Amino acid sequence: MMFLLLRSLPISAALGILFLSRWRFVAWRTFPLLYAASAIIFIASAALIGYKRLAWREWIKVIPPILTFLIAGGAALLVESGIQQTLFSLFVSGLDYLTLELLYLLGLEPAKYPVHGLSRLNLALIPLGMFFLAMTLSGLQAFIRFPFWTSPFFGLAYGAITFACTAHHTSDKEQDRRWVMMGLLVGAHAGIFAMLLPLDVVASGVVSALLFALPFRARRYAHDPKPPRKSAYIESSLFAACFFAVILFSRWA
Repeated sequence: MMFLLLRSLPISAALGILFLSRWRFVAWRTFPLLYAASAIIFIASAALIGYKRLAWREWIKVIPPILTFLIAGGAALLVESGIQQTLFSLFVSGLDYLTLELLYLLGLEPAKYPVHGLSRLNLALIPLGMFFLAMTLSGLQAFIRFPFWTSPFFGLAYGAITFACTAHHTSDKEQDRRWVMMGLLVGAHAGIFAMLLPLDVVASGVVSALLFALPFRARRYAHDPKPPRKSAYIESSLFAACFFAVILFSRWA
């Protein structure tokens, strides 16, 4: 019985969150309560699946998905059109399903668990979470006058937490400390850019996401098997082109 409950929990929780996310756009006054209920479903399901089955190192890998889920709730305040509401609902429910499914495979069916499955998911989610965070801070700035230190503070906090949760599995303690310091540096720059650059909310989010994606991709070249040098040149050129294209061609706020 417990096996059937745990096996059906990822899809059941995802469907419940999908329903709540669609309903909160209909009954928008209940938005905080409904999103809090969605977050509780997500966290409680993860706890139920992994309880007494995962080591603390594996639990750390669940922090970035939960953090991204919570930050996305702030970005939902800026969602307006019907297609945006649908995409948002699919995103949060899909995030819940992927995380819980990987957690289930890791804890109960490790033979089927993809190699570094949660770690690879985090590599995609962390820049996306910063996109939502920068977009939320930039968007709410039009309605609420935050202190000047708000964006750098949240950038620092997000960088420290996410980089601490994504230390490389072959690194030692000194390398882990340097990696967290890198997260603080990148987070501070992302927060400062979000505060100073007069970009619209989407462009501000894209710039911050690019800043967070760069060190994760660059770290790949420090561990074997290393990608060819030609790939580094191509990826660096694409990053620079995207970064400056967003700044130069986006509509300024």
